[in-house]
Amino acid sequence: MKIETNPTLKVALFPIPEMVAFPNTQVPLHVFEPRYRVMIKYCLENQMMLAIAHTKNTKGKAKGAAKRTNDDVRNLNKNQSSYEPHKVFSAGACEVIDTTEDGRMHVEVKLIKRLQLVEIDQEIPFQIASCIELIDQTELDSVQPDAEKMQEIYTVLLAISEAQSPELHEIISQDEWRNSSPAEFSFKVFEYFRFEADFMQHVLEQNSVSHRLDLIWQGITQSLQL
Repeated sequence: MKIETNPTLKVALFPIPEMVAFPNTQVPLHVFEPRYRVMIKYCLENQMMLAIAHTKNTKGKAKGAAKRTNDDVRNLNKNQSSYEPHKVFSAGACEVIDTTEDGRMHVEVKLIKRLQLVEIDQEIPFQIASCIELIDQTELDSVQPDAEKMQEIYTVLLAISEAQSPELHEIISQDEWRNSSPAEFSFKVFEYFRFEADFMQHVLEQNSVSHRLDLIWQGITQSLQL
């Protein structure tokens, strides 16, 4: 019998098309929909983490959903039935930086955990999900190769940033970047270097540091060839 050792966590789920968020990064959000403003307040009041999830477009599947008789509930659920969140995403504490006169929020999310969806516990007015933390596999024989691959990637990123953005070059030249572990680096790189959302989602789902670094290297080299 397998004993479950990974505890379940409950998070508020914010599905955003084309947004893939990684642990150890910070994501600014402009929250204007009423239900998501309620969600942010709920997270703050209940000390619940906010998860940001890239979505799959499932508009074609929405027709088969059970009909609801309550128009308000149907309208609230309209977008959530059209866009299904991917099952792996990142979550962290949210902080309201500013609130405009009309109620829109400028929020910053400090992402700390990579999670895998177990089930959706609540749909309306916003989603609350039960999740488990996605942990990397331990690969002792890959420590040195991972460090070498990270250095290769880092050297290329320094060259790219030096040629294209002096401000970015200054940021990634700092000790925080140079002294990152391969695992930290494999997430942190996406704070400033962006790729197609589905590619980044594929990277996020890998539970091997080596696999993530290999994918990042492939993505960079392919971009440079375009």
